Amino acid sequence: QDHPCLLYYLNFSTRRCHYFHSTPSPASPSSLSSSSLMSSDYVAGAVGGVLIGVASAVLLLGAGKIMGISGILTPFSTAPLTQFSLSPPTESGHIPVSDSLWRLTFIAMVLACSSLAGVISPSLASRVASNGSPWPLSLLGGALVGAGTTLSNGCTSGHGVCGLGRLSYRSFAAVSTFFPVAIITASLTGGLQNDPAPTEGHLYVASPSTGLYLAALTIGAALSFFLVNRNHAPPAADVGRSLLPSLVSGALFAAGLMISGMSDPDVVRSFLDLNVSSFEQWNGTLAAVMAAACAVSLATYQYKKCHPMEQPLLCSTPEPCECSFNSIPNSGKPDRKLFFGSTLFGIGWGISGVCPGPALVGAALGANTTIYFYLPAFFLAKAFASHMIKSPLIPLIPVDVSGTVDERDRTDPNTARLDTCGNPIPRDLAEKAKSWLSLVPQDKYAPTDGSDPTDPVSLSPSIAKGGISFISVEADALSLSLADSLCRCLDDLPRPTLVSCMSGARATAVSRMYLARRRGVRAEEVLSTAEEKKEAWVRNAKLVTWMKECLSDGDTTGFSKPLIFRQLFDKESSTYTYLLGDSDTRQAILIDPVDVNAARDTKVAIDLGLKLRYGVNTHAHADHVTGTSAVRDLLGRESSFKSVISAASGAKADIKVGHGDKIQFGGRHVTVRSTPGHTAGCVSFVLDDKTMVFTGDTLLIRGCGRTDFQEGSSKNLFKSVWRQLFTLPEDCIVYPGHDYKGMTSSTIGEEKSLNPRLGGSKTEAQFAKIMANLKLSTPKRLDEVLPKNMNCGV
Repeated sequence: QDHPCLLYYLNFSTRRCHYFHSTPSPASPSSLSSSSLMSSDYVAGAVGGVLIGVASAVLLLGAGKIMGISGILTPFSTAPLTQFSLSPPTESGHIPVSDSLWRLTFIAMVLACSSLAGVISPSLASRVASNGSPWPLSLLGGALVGAGTTLSNGCTSGHGVCGLGRLSYRSFAAVSTFFPVAIITASLTGGLQNDPAPTEGHLYVASPSTGLYLAALTIGAALSFFLVNRNHAPPAADVGRSLLPSLVSGALFAAGLMISGMSDPDVVRSFLDLNVSSFEQWNGTLAAVMAAACAVSLATYQYKKCHPMEQPLLCSTPEPCECSFNSIPNSGKPDRKLFFGSTLFGIGWGISGVCPGPALVGAALGANTTIYFYLPAFFLAKAFASHMIKSPLIPLIPVDVSGTVDERDRTDPNTARLDTCGNPIPRDLAEKAKSWLSLVPQDKYAPTDGSDPTDPVSLSPSIAKGGISFISVEADALSLSLADSLCRCLDDLPRPTLVSCMSGARATAVSRMYLARRRGVRAEEVLSTAEEKKEAWVRNAKLVTWMKECLSDGDTTGFSKPLIFRQLFDKESSTYTYLLGDSDTRQAILIDPVDVNAARDTKVAIDLGLKLRYGVNTHAHADHVTGTSAVRDLLGRESSFKSVISAASGAKADIKVGHGDKIQFGGRHVTVRSTPGHTAGCVSFVLDDKTMVFTGDTLLIRGCGRTDFQEGSSKNLFKSVWRQLFTLPEDCIVYPGHDYKGMTSSTIGEEKSLNPRLGGSKTEAQFAKIMANLKLSTPKRLDEVLPKNMNCGV
């Protein structure tokens, strides 16, 4: 009565005989030899393994996420309420949706696809539901698997498929531990797996439709969260696009488990249990699954290694700093916690034959003991293990003891009386501190212990007397000048000094950077020590890169020199051109040069001993011809000077940039922020330390650029200003592309409060009305200059 489909056929052929419960009946295709049956098992296992590997690749390349099922489930057991709250605004102003959306999408897809397969093929659901372990073993197995995966940070998918694929030492150690332990456990407990399947009258009987209900609840939770926060989240289309990898990966993962037979606990135990009378009774399908999945995973990671990608193919947000491959863990050294957790996981897996991924599939197919015993024990044990990880009651788990100094660690913050911590700040550290450096902006600091960061006395009177500094350290704004500011600040603050951020990771990195500069320690030593101590910041690629830059070329004690800056003016078009140079390397860039002033600008740069690298345009101008081509002619066509413009402008240039790109000149750089509105291709440039922003025509002093031609949009300009510019520090100096009233600069704070078009409490509708009523005339030279600017002024 089943509907014919490939999925059902593969599962049927894989399970022609049951390892624990039955033998082939005369009516079944028993004419096939045992070797052909085993061959079909391996083929199905390999096909399923390939699908699992592809699922991992889709999630990695598409969203930058690791397909570790225990890791995907962990936040919903350790901190379920925080998964449904918005993340704080980023430095670019975008308020990203919670990390829970992609997790919920993946889980919902696994449940829905599995349940649908069970509805189409009742015998598939019947096998999985009836082959579970007795409820005491399921309960114990779920608890051990939950605790083990929390302590070891992975399971068969995270350590096995993804970890082995990226050649992680920790994953090799984990797999080498939990597989032998699981085999020994399954071989010893095989005789206990004899509990008959529950009957319909049993209290805890489920059905394949259970998975559809669970999937509906999961999808409902995700949709409800998004709808409640829709005013702060990205557009629905962007969110939907970012969740596509999770949808596809979840479906492929579920299909791979069912086709390979890994959703059936008996098939898994028939591999793990070596207590068999003959080799023919042993089922090696699991080996085929792992080999195929790891092969695909290995190919994926090697491809990514050989073809570097700055960000995943489908980003969760428009901001590259929020969309990256930072979730990929570094391959650290194995530790006792890893081996202890892997051992617990192996015991639980050997007892139950179920790990987190198949548990989701089993729940969707109506596996009773999985739904009512295994999964509740799994989540509770994960929550308990997460809480106990920092507890000294567990001797096998190494615990960092505050104040302990390793003499081999020359950048240990404790040796300089620097106490690093996260939020909330521990009362004991605050009470002994005489000063405080917060790496979180004062207006964003929100302690959970009820204290007020604007009132240091609430933490400690000694801190109030010694001094408090707020210096924002964000992943997308790391620079040498920021490192200089931090070092100067730490030089001035009296000891002991409390250094804090939200998690403690950046605080540790900053403290180590400071001590490395002061004590002449090279980056390699700092990173090696941090990895050995398993510090969280070494998993952040941007922090690691910043550390290397701060300590590069043996310069561990000096500071980068000030920026060379000149503001130049064109009277005819009232255009500002900006010259920015690094005083160390003498490399420089020109922002919005004008053709008639190319000789002047070039001479200024040469007189200052600067080497011009780039001529950068904020957009394709309509009132003057860009000077990039003329400057190159003056420098000589063989020079290294290159023209730069945004890819969205549609104009020709040597280099085309997009949001989040960095334009480097020596040890300094500006970061590109997409600010469309005046034209579709407008960008602004933010200096590395966020003390300056060059806004082109997007934001002028007490005004803004027009939006009535060149694909302009008042709606886009309003969003660009409020999301990308007004979220910069209020003392950040605004340098516009034009000014017609003799003004030279402003600040973000001034424009937020005083700009008559965009500032104050202006709404998008009010701004659109203002722009629609301007009735501006067409630029006089539009037909002449625009075609030239679309070709870089040629």
